[in-house]
Amino acid sequence: MFRPLAAISVLGVIVLACSSGGQNGSRPAASPVAAPENSTLAVIARDFAFDAQDTIAAGPTLIDLKNEGPAVHHVQLWRLDDSETFETYLKKLDLKDHELTTKPIASFAGGVGSVGPGESAQAIVDLVPGNYVFVCRVQTPTLHLYRGMVRPLTVSASTTATSDWVPQPDATVSFADQGFALPEDVKAGRHVWEFKNDGPGPRALEITSKSGDYYGGSELIDAGASQLVVLDLGPGQYVATSTWVAPDPTSTSFTVR
Repeated sequence: MFRPLAAISVLGVIVLACSSGGQNGSRPAASPVAAPENSTLAVIARDFAFDAQDTIAAGPTLIDLKNEGPAVHHVQLWRLDDSETFETYLKKLDLKDHELTTKPIASFAGGVGSVGPGESAQAIVDLVPGNYVFVCRVQTPTLHLYRGMVRPLTVSASTTATSDWVPQPDATVSFADQGFALPEDVKAGRHVWEFKNDGPGPRALEITSKSGDYYGGSELIDAGASQLVVLDLGPGQYVATSTWVAPDPTSTSFTVR
């Protein structure tokens, strides 16, 4: 399995390097969340493309990410400005310029944190109507979104979306003032955590074992926003990492018993 020596942030980009360290933390059998079909966004990540539907109704949305590529991938959603089309955005991405890539972003709408080859993870976001893109911000060494991992998504207004399927979180993880506030006692098994970004700036919640195996989490959400993450964690040592502006990944270690 691909493992990092470090995950650092360069202008909001996750940069990964390889390691051959042993497993520290185990992966129990997955206990996935089920949602109605019209509230489920199934995403398959490959090197270097996404397979997914083109439209979904607004409201609580389960993102079900499966990584079928040999590299590490995640899925980040961001909503584009109303004046930006997918075609004009692709032309800006062709220039591989950070400012042109980020300026059309109206909102960092979250997503599913990184998973390794053959792995899967889930997260739950609340989408408002608009034009979005899926991207992968992983860099090995070129940004995956510059290698084709970008796909449009139209979120349409809905009067039929429900939230009765959304599980209640068993804990809250918040980020503020350069650090995470994590649950004090984390038991092995499935967890649904509410990730709250108390700022400053967009933040993510990437979960890895101490040896660098990937367990998902949340991709960047706006300051003041929140989303749910679904985690299957075995006993061991883990790290929660947020990335935004270099030289700032902010990491907090925790133990699952």
